[in-house]
Amino acid sequence: MNKYTWLFLFLALPYSNFAQKAEPIQRITRVEKDLNYFQEQSELWGAITQKTPTNSEAWLNYFTAARYANMYTRTENKPYDIATIVANAKKAAPNTYEVYFMEAWHLGRKPGYFDLIEKAYALDPDRPDTFGDFVSHYEMNGDQKRMKEFSDKWYHSKDHSPGLAVWNYNMLIGLEQNAILFTNGDNDTYPAWILQQSSGVRKDVKVLNSSLILVKSYRDMLFKEMGCPNFTITMEEAGGRMEMQKAIIDHFINHANRPVYFAISIGRDLRNLMADDLYLEGMVLRFSKEAYDNIAVLRKNYEQHLRTDQFKTPLYKDPAASVLKRANLNYLPCLIKLLEHYREENNTARELLVKEQIKAVATAGGRADQIDSFLK
Repeated sequence: MNKYTWLFLFLALPYSNFAQKAEPIQRITRVEKDLNYFQEQSELWGAITQKTPTNSEAWLNYFTAARYANMYTRTENKPYDIATIVANAKKAAPNTYEVYFMEAWHLGRKPGYFDLIEKAYALDPDRPDTFGDFVSHYEMNGDQKRMKEFSDKWYHSKDHSPGLAVWNYNMLIGLEQNAILFTNGDNDTYPAWILQQSSGVRKDVKVLNSSLILVKSYRDMLFKEMGCPNFTITMEEAGGRMEMQKAIIDHFINHANRPVYFAISIGRDLRNLMADDLYLEGMVLRFSKEAYDNIAVLRKNYEQHLRTDQFKTPLYKDPAASVLKRANLNYLPCLIKLLEHYREENNTARELLVKEQIKAVATAGGRADQIDSFLK
């Protein structure tokens, strides 16, 4: 029996990006930049809105850069007043796609948010920025037909990432039938939903984002679908956000009567609350109260299911290339465990193959130095 040893080597590296000119701000789920970059871009785009206040694209870039700068600032005092930016944009460039979209994202998932997304979409239905909002909205409201419609639109857009699709395919493909899979963020949730809806991959698996299950109406709908009893614990009773997530997940585990897995990318604090019962099986961790030979399952998934060609030669230009290199570092725990296993059984051919894959993943993700000791 082999319990999973935590081998997470993919903490964020600092970046230095000095653009010196205003650039379109891409989502952080697609391109990695640092705090300095977003602060610089905020000032540049803010200056443009002063010169051309009716420029709605400038307002959206200003808003996005400022929002990310606030997110990356690790203090209570944030550098930008987002509410004021949105209010000023609304006055200067009302009834535009960009301003509707800004207003929606500033609201979060509060009442009125989706109405604004629909208004933005009506003005430019081919722009992919809104597709994720539609996909998650229809998932959370149980409308699979509309969810598929927008998954298909996203799948056929230039914003679709082939690399993240492979990553998510490898996460889904080896799960037991009718499993529940808890995910962490955009890049391990939306591509999985798109694979299910648009490619028919593992439609039996219920992919649940660990943040979205905090929405009461959504989790109540899911519990009803899965025959679970009512869940009455409040955030206050649970003791906080992470504890609430754990309580909701426990309710699924105890009552849904389905195999339960977690994406390898699940938040560390949440993962640590369940670490004694999690077993590595590839790009997922399986929850199990009973110990079992997870290395045998890991090996089977690797040898029979996982697609790994993209480590060496990506076949497509990918809109999420820089993020993908970092996301692929999540393969290292399973590859290192496999390397140890193949060494123990003197399987030289497999050992050499896995070594090459570890090198490729670590080098692309900026972790070559840290991984050397595992390859000697």
